[in-house]
Amino acid sequence: MAASMGGRRAWLAMAAGCVLVLAALWLTASNERAAAAWQRGLATHGDATVVADGGPAVTSGTVLVSGVPDVLELPRDPDFSVHADSPELLRDVQMFQWHEIRVGGKVSYEQDWVDHPVDSRHFDQPRGHANTQPFPFDGKRFQSTKVRLGPYVLAPAIVRALPGVLHRITPDLSHLPANLQASFRVDDGVLTTVTAGASPQLGDLRVRWLALPLRPVTVVAQADGDKLVPAAGGQPGFEMSVGKQSLTDVFADLPLPPTAVWAWRVLALVLAWLGLWLLLRGRWSTRGTAVVALACSVLLLAALAGIMWVTTSWLVAVIAWLVAVIAAIAANFGRGLR
Repeated sequence: MAASMGGRRAWLAMAAGCVLVLAALWLTASNERAAAAWQRGLATHGDATVVADGGPAVTSGTVLVSGVPDVLELPRDPDFSVHADSPELLRDVQMFQWHEIRVGGKVSYEQDWVDHPVDSRHFDQPRGHANTQPFPFDGKRFQSTKVRLGPYVLAPAIVRALPGVLHRITPDLSHLPANLQASFRVDDGVLTTVTAGASPQLGDLRVRWLALPLRPVTVVAQADGDKLVPAAGGQPGFEMSVGKQSLTDVFADLPLPPTAVWAWRVLALVLAWLGLWLLLRGRWSTRGTAVVALACSVLLLAALAGIMWVTTSWLVAVIAWLVAVIAAIAANFGRGLR
């Protein structure tokens, strides 16, 4: 009866050991496959590194940075002494002019604000609808020469690509040059030549300013010291998204990143160690069985990990196989323990 119970316990221990070893092998294969797939995906996008908010700058390679841009040098309109806390400032100049309207076969003429010169010489009926005054000022864009995102200063091409809709701002016009003060008046943040309380007349001007609002963005680009620049040979050489985004948000083809890779590796090793100990117990001393079981666990899992990585990184695969060789030597040493 005692022998029967002992035999049953031995079979149960062997069965449990096999289950634990198989579980460890399955866990290792799944974990290493996911880690290798993630590395392959990153390689297709320059092995991008995520730079944490407030963290140190990575000085080379592809990086992902999120945050609200910080305008260190304000864009400035020198003609009107206007500036804005924005990556980009637009001067919009409009003149009250005749313009031609065609509906079907009918032609009519109206006066309205237009942001470019309308050449009335090409009208069907130019007489009585002449626009003769040239624009004294052109519409212009002024870009900040120094915009920082996280620890990096953005290249001009990246600054120009910052997303958003330009909004009208009310600038401080108290420092308007004297010659412009004689020609313009300020009306709700807009400069205009229209007489107060009167309707606009042909040739009247109005000048207003629009700025790009600051908002959170995510940029993936090339780190060059403390600068963020487009990657060489790429068009446009960088990725831009609104808001705080992860790599998988920016690159839809990336697989999901593996989680707790080393924690799963440790768990797989513990399962394999316990399973092999159940299979090998009694063959050597207690200490010898534990050492051999641990060494054989490392041997099995490292060899399997090398196989999972061989098509992704030869370096990782070779390191894993070297660990397996060292584990084999340790297992042979453990067999001699008494």
